[in-house]
Amino acid sequence: MMGPYDSVFGNSPFDLDHDGHIDAGEASLIEDTVFSNHDDDDTDFDDFDDSDSGDDF
Repeated sequence: MMGPYDSVFGNSPFDLDHDGHIDAGEASLIEDTVFSNHDDDDTDFDDFDDSDSGDDF
């Protein structure tokens, strides 16, 4: 039986044992790396602040 990740991630670097099937451990790795929210440490700092337009004449 195919799992939800087999058609996308089977036989990929996430398929750690190269069996063409994504098991629970491999699915956990996929969830933690591909689908996790990496913005947890967001400080609301705006790198592209519009107050400094660069027009320093």
